[in-house]
Amino acid sequence: MLDVQVLRDSFKWVAPKADLLMERFYERLFAQFPQVKPMFANTSMKIQQTKLLHSLTLIIARVDQPEKLQPYLYNLGGRHVGYGAKPEHYLAVGECLLGALEETAGPAWTEEVSSTWIAAYDAIQTMMLQGAEEVASQQKQVA
Repeated sequence: MLDVQVLRDSFKWVAPKADLLMERFYERLFAQFPQVKPMFANTSMKIQQTKLLHSLTLIIARVDQPEKLQPYLYNLGGRHVGYGAKPEHYLAVGECLLGALEETAGPAWTEEVSSTWIAAYDAIQTMMLQGAEEVASQQKQVA
């Protein structure tokens, strides 16, 4: 069972440093997985950072409301198909996001916080991939 309070409390710790969190996430992503950088070639990184932060904030706010969160994440996963996202990219994003969260949280990042975020990201990834699979399947049927 996901500890919603641990997730929310830990997000509150990093929220005042949201700009740093977003910068470090994308720095890590592009350094560790340079193959994804072309996907952002025509994107304003400031806007992209704002979108990611908005998504994280919404997810944290709705984490205990799966009936509202699931459709959002399915749709988000479906949209990422159009951006060229592949299933392996979700693993890269998870690794870099968790690393950036840990770095930003500093000593507040405990084993409990880490395991809670890992579980949360796994659930997020699963729902987004289900949405992506559905869109990809529909595209194959049309083609």
